[in-house]
Amino acid sequence: MTERSDAAADEMVKAFEQQYEAELPPRGATVERVTGRVVPVDETGKVLLMRGCEPAAPHVRFWFTIGGGLEPGETARQAAQRELAEEAGIRVAEDRLGDPVHEWVNEFTFAHRKVRQQEVVFAVAVRSSVTVTSAGWDAGEVLTTEQIAWVDPAVTDLAAQASGPAALAAQVRSALRSVRDPSRSDPPTTR
Repeated sequence: MTERSDAAADEMVKAFEQQYEAELPPRGATVERVTGRVVPVDETGKVLLMRGCEPAAPHVRFWFTIGGGLEPGETARQAAQRELAEEAGIRVAEDRLGDPVHEWVNEFTFAHRKVRQQEVVFAVAVRSSVTVTSAGWDAGEVLTTEQIAWVDPAVTDLAAQASGPAALAAQVRSALRSVRDPSRSDPPTTR
């Protein structure tokens, strides 16, 4: 990285830390959390994903699923439903999410913190005509997320991205299988 990009990364991390000041442990600490995530699938087989960056490496962009950490008393399914509404503006009944299609533990670094998060991933069928909006993004999401978009997994090589969730391609495959034929849905996979 150049000196200019180092400074940009430092500024982005500082802005992220200011946004989540009350929730973040000190730099270098480990954050352990459970997340509810969701892969919306349209009638053409496209999936709705988000694209963003890690604040300490803002020049490296990657795709990831909609979702976030569980709030107190919330199940993974409820968190996925809430995050779908907040991050994409799509509201669905909780039972439309069905059973998890993928589960794994994702370990990564974010804003100079180690993160170990259990991801419980759901799938939901939606029409491509559904209105998608980023109006519910908080300041931290605005800072680290550049877009939410329908992605054709047959065209975009999700397994080849240089950063981001290593299991993204598997999550998308499981979501597609589940939505196309719920009776053939594989049991959740764990990594």
